[in-house]
Amino acid sequence: MTCSRMLAVLLMLMALTLLASFYCSSTEARYEGKTVCGWFEEFRNAPVTFDGETVTSKCGPDGRELYSGDTGRRLPDPAMEALRALGPKSLPFLSAQLRVRETSLTRLYRECSILLPWSVRKILPGLKDRDLVRNDAINVLFGLGKDAEPIVPHLLAMLRQENEESFAFSSGLQLLGRLGAPDAEINRLVEEFSRSGKSKQAELILSALHHEGEDSKIKTVASQSRRQY
Repeated sequence: MTCSRMLAVLLMLMALTLLASFYCSSTEARYEGKTVCGWFEEFRNAPVTFDGETVTSKCGPDGRELYSGDTGRRLPDPAMEALRALGPKSLPFLSAQLRVRETSLTRLYRECSILLPWSVRKILPGLKDRDLVRNDAINVLFGLGKDAEPIVPHLLAMLRQENEESFAFSSGLQLLGRLGAPDAEINRLVEEFSRSGKSKQAELILSALHHEGEDSKIKTVASQSRRQY
């Protein structure tokens, strides 16, 4: 593909992406005048310094927390607090982030973007690592607590497409363990992985979602499926 053709494709993709961004921003819930997307981008671009101190982040079962790398004191995290305040209103946007995948078009978009100066590239939507986008969405969902429970079907759908080595797969399993899911849904997921030869994913699910006193169908399904291979 010639440079001129690549540039034309890039401009077309930019226009489509900006139109989609404009539509989303007009329909999204807002908090203090900023959309869910705006707060999510702020969450993803956590400050490196605060009042001259180095900032470190820790993502745990209650969401992300920011600390001073110099004194260890807890720092404010306006983006996480805003997303908590939005609560269930943020779920349509966050569920869409769980579906974000690399495609031939986004790959071309990335390849063509090298023609643009960094000052432009860094603000364009869709150029960020899409695996990390899903992982960051999961970290926000941890912070929402029980408000995130309706996301479980979308989380299961995401896990079905994940590579077991991705950040999103491991953090998604942790979130699923925290939110809970019906045994029937877990059974189905384990069986699908086992029957498609993805025994590693099935074993990781069993390990992450094991419940004390469990003699459920989950292990039976996995062992039966493994015997078929």
